[in-house]
Amino acid sequence: MRRQVLLLLFSLFAIVGFAQQRTVTGTVVSAEDGLPVIGASVHVKGTSQGATTDLDGKYSIKVNENASLTFSYVGMQPKTVQVGNQSVINVTLTSSSTQLDEVVVTAMGIKRESKTLTYSAQTVGGKDLNEIKNVNMINSLQGKSAGLQITPNSTGAGGSSKILFRGNKSISGSNQPLIVVDGVPMMMSVSDSQVKMAYGGERDGGDAMSTINPDDIAQITLLKGASAAALYGAVAANGAIMITTKSAQAGKVAINVSSNTTVESAMSLPKFQNNYGMSDEGTFSWGSKLGATSPNYARKFYQPGYTTNNSISLSGGTENISSYFSYANVSSNGIMPENDYLSHNLMAKVGFNLWKKVHVDVSARYNKQHIENQPSAGYLNNPITGAYLFPRGEDWDYYKSNYEVYDGVRNVNVHNWTNTKQEQFSNPYWMLNRQTPITDRNRYEFGGSVKYDIMEGLSVTGRLRYERGDEKWILNEYASSTAGRNLLGTMKDTRTFSEQTYADALASYNKTWDETYSLSVTAGGSFTKTSASSIELIGWGDKEFKVNNGVITPGAYYPNIFSPKNYYTMQTTETLKEKRLNSVFATAQFGYKEGLFLDVSARNDWSSSLAFTDGVSLSLIHISE
Repeated sequence: MRRQVLLLLFSLFAIVGFAQQRTVTGTVVSAEDGLPVIGASVHVKGTSQGATTDLDGKYSIKVNENASLTFSYVGMQPKTVQVGNQSVINVTLTSSSTQLDEVVVTAMGIKRESKTLTYSAQTVGGKDLNEIKNVNMINSLQGKSAGLQITPNSTGAGGSSKILFRGNKSISGSNQPLIVVDGVPMMMSVSDSQVKMAYGGERDGGDAMSTINPDDIAQITLLKGASAAALYGAVAANGAIMITTKSAQAGKVAINVSSNTTVESAMSLPKFQNNYGMSDEGTFSWGSKLGATSPNYARKFYQPGYTTNNSISLSGGTENISSYFSYANVSSNGIMPENDYLSHNLMAKVGFNLWKKVHVDVSARYNKQHIENQPSAGYLNNPITGAYLFPRGEDWDYYKSNYEVYDGVRNVNVHNWTNTKQEQFSNPYWMLNRQTPITDRNRYEFGGSVKYDIMEGLSVTGRLRYERGDEKWILNEYASSTAGRNLLGTMKDTRTFSEQTYADALASYNKTWDETYSLSVTAGGSFTKTSASSIELIGWGDKEFKVNNGVITPGAYYPNIFSPKNYYTMQTTETLKEKRLNSVFATAQFGYKEGLFLDVSARNDWSSSLAFTDGVSLSLIHISE
C-alpha cells in the first residue's frame, strides 16, 4: 500500500513539473540598427541551461514558468526577463557605454575618457600579459590589438622584438614605436648591436621591454599613429606604447605571489634529404647513395626548453602615503643545448602627500640579466648551421661526444668535425662549449614627480627620471675555431654604457560650463639628454706578427689564454654618442555636450635633428536615447 502511494505521488509531481515546462522562442535584435544579434547568449538564470541565437537572431529553449531568462552579448547591456506565461519573448539589446566611459592614459601621462579621444587608442589590462607569461612582456600583446604586429627574433630569451603599428613607414629608418613608462619616454636599449642581416655574425643587444616585470604592469595603452603621440614629437612618429605600472590602493594591504612555467619544443624543422652521403671533395654536394635512410640529426640536436617566472609583490597604504614593492626572477633553458638565461627584477614605488595640495611620487627599478649561448641569427656563429648541414650517413653521436681531439703540435684540444673545409660548417657542440658568448646586463632607473593642485581644475606637475644601463659581452673562441683558421684562440670583450636624463614640467587646466562646453589644456616643456659609449677589445690569435728577431709568430704567446697580456697586439675600438633635446609642447581639447570633440596639439624640438610636429583631429559621438 505504501509503495503504491509513493508511486502515485511521484507521478503527480512529474505531471505537475511537466505541465510547468514550456518552450520559449523569440528573436534578439540590436537597438541601433534593428538587425538580428547573431550568437547572443540566452541563459536560464541560476542554472547552467542556455541557448544561442542563430543567423536570424532566433532562439528556442525549454524553461519553467517561474524561470528568468538573461540575454547577453559582448559590447551590449544584458537584459533579464521573467518568463511567466509567455511562449514568445523578443528582446532588443542596446550598446553598452562602459567602454566609452573608460579612462585611458594618453601622451605625457594625461588621463582621458576614451569617448573623448579623436584618435585610435586601445587599452590592454595587465592580466592580458600574465595569462601565459613571456620573457619579453611585449610578445604577450601579439594578437590582442588590430594593426599591431610583433615579431620576436630567433635569438631566444633576452632578445629583442620588432614592433609595428599598421606596417612599415620607413625604408631605412626605425619603425619601432616609442615606449613610455608612467608618462616618461624609456631609454630603448643598452646596446646598439641588433640583428640586421640574414647572413648573420651580429649579436642581439636586447630591448627595453625585456627588462620589465609583467606583474608590475597595471595597464597598457596603444597610441597608433603620429596624431595620437604628437606631444612626443618625431620620436613617436610610429606611435607609442604607454605603460602604466601598479601602485598601492589606499586602505588596502595586498600580497601577490605568482609562479608560471612554460615548456617549449621545436615546432617544425626543414625537410632534409637522408638518402645520399657526403661528397668525397668535402663540399656541400651529395655523395654516393646510402644503404639505409639516415635519422633527422637536427631533431636530435634540439631539446625541450622551459621558462619559469616567479614574482612577489607587497602593496599597501593610506590616503596620505602608499607604497608598492616587487621582486621577480626568470629562469630559462632554451631548446638549443647550453642556452641559459637568468634575470632579476626589483621595483619600488612610494607616493605621499607632502601638504594638502602637494603630492610626491618616487620610484626605483633594477634589472639584471645573464645569458649564455644566446642563439645567433643568420649563418655565422650559429650552431644550428652545423646541425642542419651535417652530412647524411655520418656518426652524429660520435661527434657529439668527441667535439674536440688532442693536437700534439699545439699541445691543446682542437675542433673535431667531419668537414672542416667549409668555414661556416662547424661542430655544433664545439661552438656551444668552446665558442660560448656570455652577456651580462644591468639597468638602473630612478624617478620622481611632484604635483601641486593650485586650485580646482588647475595644477602643475614636474617629473624627473634618470636611467643607466651597462652591458658586458664576451666571446672567447678556442684555438682551431672557425674551421681551423684560429691558431691560438681569439678573445673579444665589449663593454657598452648608456644613460638618459629626462625632465619635464606640465601645467594643466580643466573646466566645464553648464554641462555643455568643456575645455582641457596642457602645456609644458621637456629636456632629454642621452649618451652611449662602448669600448671593444679584440685579441687575434689567428694573425701573424713579426717579433724582434724577424721570425713570423702567431699573434698570441700561448693558446687559449684569454687575457690582453697574452696577445702581441690588441685591437681597441671606442665609440661615443651624445644627444640633447629641448622641447615645448601644448595640447587643447574642446568639447560640446559630451558628443563633439576637437583636439589641437603642437610641439617644437631643438636638437641636432630639428622637428616641429602638430596635429588637429575631430570626433563626433552619437548616443541613442
